[in-house]
Amino acid sequence: MTGSVNAMKTGRFFKWLAWVTVALLAFGAGWWLSPGGGEADDEVADEPAGETRWTCSMHPQVNEPGPGSCPICGMDLIPLEEDDDEDERDLPRLRLSERALSLMNIQVAPVRRTEATAEILMAGRIDYDETQFAEVTAYFRGRVDRLFADFTGMRVDAGEHLVEMYSPQLFSAQEELILALRGEEDLQERGTAGAKREAQAMVGSAREQLRLLGLVDRQIDEIVERGTPATHTTFFSPIGGTVLERHVSEGEYVETGDLLLTVADLSHLWVKLEAYESDLPLLRFGQKVSFQVAALPGETFEGVVAYIDPVVDPLTRTVRARVNLPNPDGRLKPGMFVRGMAKAPVTHRGEAVPLDLRGKWISPMHPEIVKDEAGECDICGMELVPAEKLGFIPMPETNGEAGHPLLIPETAPLLTGKRALVYIRLPDTERPTFEARQVELGPRVSGHYVVLDGLEEGDRVVVNGNFKIDSELQIRGRPSMMAPEGEDPEGEPDPAEEAVDYREAPERSDFAGDVPESFGRELRPLVRAYLDLTAALADDDEDTARESLAEWHAVLLEIGEHRLDGDAHMTWMERYEALHVLSHRIDEAEGIEGIRERLQELTREVEKVAIDFGAGELPTLYRLYCPMAYDDQGATWLQDHDTVDNAYFGASMLRCGEVLGEL
Repeated sequence: MTGSVNAMKTGRFFKWLAWVTVALLAFGAGWWLSPGGGEADDEVADEPAGETRWTCSMHPQVNEPGPGSCPICGMDLIPLEEDDDEDERDLPRLRLSERALSLMNIQVAPVRRTEATAEILMAGRIDYDETQFAEVTAYFRGRVDRLFADFTGMRVDAGEHLVEMYSPQLFSAQEELILALRGEEDLQERGTAGAKREAQAMVGSAREQLRLLGLVDRQIDEIVERGTPATHTTFFSPIGGTVLERHVSEGEYVETGDLLLTVADLSHLWVKLEAYESDLPLLRFGQKVSFQVAALPGETFEGVVAYIDPVVDPLTRTVRARVNLPNPDGRLKPGMFVRGMAKAPVTHRGEAVPLDLRGKWISPMHPEIVKDEAGECDICGMELVPAEKLGFIPMPETNGEAGHPLLIPETAPLLTGKRALVYIRLPDTERPTFEARQVELGPRVSGHYVVLDGLEEGDRVVVNGNFKIDSELQIRGRPSMMAPEGEDPEGEPDPAEEAVDYREAPERSDFAGDVPESFGRELRPLVRAYLDLTAALADDDEDTARESLAEWHAVLLEIGEHRLDGDAHMTWMERYEALHVLSHRIDEAEGIEGIRERLQELTREVEKVAIDFGAGELPTLYRLYCPMAYDDQGATWLQDHDTVDNAYFGASMLRCGEVLGEL
C-alpha cells in the first residue's frame, strides 16, 4: 500500500512539474517573440486570459486553469463553463459543453411506445393435488389383522382392498342387520301395515349404520345373502393412486379416527409458486406458466394458473399462485423445487393483457378446460361457469398504438423507494442541457420500465451517467434525487429526533438473505478503501486518507446498481447515493480533522451496506468505539483487526477505545 501511495505521489509531482515547465516555456516564448518583450501577437491577444477553467466530472470543487488530471481521483479534467443563468438557479437543470458531455460518457435513449411482454419469474415446489388426496381412517375401535397395502409407494386402484380388520362393534352391527331382516320377514305374512313399516325402518337403519362404519353396499349385500356376520371386514381404497404413508402394522389395535393409510393420485399435481407482490398486476387466472425442475434438465413443462392467493405473505411479501399440472408418466415428484416463468403482454397501464375469453365457459377447478357452451368439466365433473364470473375481462379495445405501454430502459430511473427520477436531455438548446423529471413507474418488463406518468413519447432520457448529473446538481444546491427542493441533502438535525446509539449495530434487513454472493464480492474493494481510510487517520496521514477517498470514488462508480431486485434494489440505490454524496463532503473537508468530523456518518453507512449486501463475502470487520470522540459523545469506526488504532485521535490517543465485537 505504501509503495502504491508513493508511486501516485511521485506521478503527480512529475505531472505538476511538467505543467509548470510548459507554462514557463510558453510565457518565456511569448515574452521573447513579442515586440518589446511583453506584447502577445494578435491571435493570442484575441483570446481573453482565464476564460476557460477546468474541473473534474466527479469532483466539481476542482478548479484548474488548464487541462490535466484530477488531483483527487486522477480522471481527465473537463472544461468548466460558468453557470450564469440566474433564472435557472432553482431548476433541476444542468448545462454542459459538448466536450464535457463526451468525457462524462453521458448517453441518452428515446422514450418509446411499443409492444412489451412481461416475464414474471417465480420459484416454488411441486405438491399433491389436494382434490386427489385421501386419508384412510378407522371408523371404529378394532384390530388390524391384515395389511394388503403393506409398504409405502405401493400403487393401488380405486376400490382395491387395503386393510382387513376385526371389531366387536362392527360384528354387533352386522348382527343387528340380520335380526332386523328376520323380523321383517316374520311380519310379511301376519303383521299389520304399521308393523311392517316399522320393521322396514329398522332394516334401513341397520344398513345405514354399517355404511357409517365404512362398509360399501356390495359388502352389506353379502352379509344379507350370507345371513351370518363376518368376523373380519375388508376396507377399500377410495381413490386410485400411490400409498404415501403407512401408519399402522398388522396386529395393531386402533381407536376410532386413527389414521391407517395415506393415498394420493400423482397423475395430477399442483405447483405452488411464489410471486413478488410487485408482480401481482401481471398475473392472471388461466395464464400459462412454463417451468423447469433440476432433476430433469433441458425439459420444460407447462401448466395454467388455477388460483392466486388473495392474501400477501407478511414475511416474504410474496403471493402464492397455484398451477395445475398433468403428470401421466409420474416423472414429476411432490417436493421437487421448480423455477417458473409466466409471460404476459402489458397494457399502457402496466397491467397484463387479459385473455380474450368472452362468451367462454371454464372449469373453476381446472381452468385449462375451456368450452364454447355450458357443460361439465372433463376432469372433475363440476359445472362450467361463464368466464366473466371468474374475473376474466375482455381484451381492451385499442386505437392503433394507444394500448401499447410507454417504455424507458431500466438504467434510466434513479429509485429512492419513495419516488423515481429520470434526467432528460432538453431539445433545441444551445448547449447540452439536462433536466430532472419525477416519473411514476409501472412494472419492469424485458429490461425496461413501463412509464405511467411524467414522460412523453420521444423524450430522450439519460441511460448512462445519470448519477454524475445528480451528484453535480446536489453539489450546486439544485433540486436532485436526494434533495428535491434543492436544499442540503443532509439537512439540519431535528432537535426532537432521538439520538442514534452508534454503539448498537444496524439491524439486518429482511431482503439481505436474497443478495447474491457476486454482489457481495463487488463490495470488497469498497470496504478495503474504507479500511485504508481509517488506517490513514490512525496514522495521522492526511495525504493517504485522501488517496483512499479517491480509490473509494473509483470503486463506487464501478459497482453495478441494476443486479438486484425488489427491496434490495431500492435500498441499494439509497445507500449508493448516500455514500456518494457523503464521501464528496468528506473530500471537501479541510484538514484531517475535517475528515474525522464525517467519519461516524460514513462508518454507519458502511455498516448498513456490509450487513445488508455483504452476502458473507466481506472480510471480518471489528466495531471499535472511542468514548472521547466528538466532545465525549463517543463514536465508532471499523477495522479488520481487533487491536485498537484510534481513527479519531491518531497517535495522541492511539490505543484509546474498546472493541465492541464483530460486525
